[in-house]
Amino acid sequence: MKRNINTFKVLPVCLSFVLLFGACGMPRFVSKDATYTSERPLAPETTETPPPEGSRPAVPESEAPPEDSAVPAVQIDWKTVTCECTDNEGYTFEITVKLSPWILQSNTALIGSVWDTVGQGNPLPGLKNFGLKEFTGNAYLGEFSDALAANGTRFAATMNDMYYIVGTVSVRNKTEGWSFTADNPGSTRLELRWPSSSPTKVVSKVFYSAETRIYGGTMRVTPSMSSDRWGPVPFVIAHAELFNPNNPNGEYREEVETTEFQLVGNYSGILEYISVAIMDG
Repeated sequence: MKRNINTFKVLPVCLSFVLLFGACGMPRFVSKDATYTSERPLAPETTETPPPEGSRPAVPESEAPPEDSAVPAVQIDWKTVTCECTDNEGYTFEITVKLSPWILQSNTALIGSVWDTVGQGNPLPGLKNFGLKEFTGNAYLGEFSDALAANGTRFAATMNDMYYIVGTVSVRNKTEGWSFTADNPGSTRLELRWPSSSPTKVVSKVFYSAETRIYGGTMRVTPSMSSDRWGPVPFVIAHAELFNPNNPNGEYREEVETTEFQLVGNYSGILEYISVAIMDG
């Protein structure tokens, strides 16, 4: 009988502890369709050793920086040239040419990222995508059917790399009182010439909306305009380069660095001389 009395004395004490710990944060379970769920889920079992007292807690996975963080865009010095010319019919055009520095084609990451900003989704041509024929000893030859070009209708060079310029050209009709429309179209012509002693080492490609055209040392652009604005139209200009033990910095580097392009307008002669630097990536 003494045991029963002691038992009843202990029970209130146990109940008091249960109520006390329940109020202090023990999980409270609610029945729902015979399945017990906690209002605050229990932490999963783990075998990891807890961090030392006072150490900095690990960053939660959701707050950790992503592994494939975006790489900042490459910063380059674009050269933009704007000038005007008037043709033999009296139309005045504003011509804008935007050019990148010379960049080696073998620096694929750099030239690829620069081309992505102006190429309008067109593929960047490689050494073998300019209509050139490759021969033994890194020799390349090409013929271009551009009888109107002042020079450079051929390509002939020994090379194992190329310098690239990528850019765009835009044309605007500024003739007061005379606009171009679909019923009254207009056209003009401009050239970007490489007046070097070796124009045969230069090849260019213009990406019109419906076709591409390849030129030699003179890149010719012939806009057909059904409005007063045309472009921007992307282009690539490439100059041969040859690296070997005798020329570790490139056989043609000095020529590329010191030669200026000539921007020539229709019936207007040379509008601008343009020098372009080499960007070493």
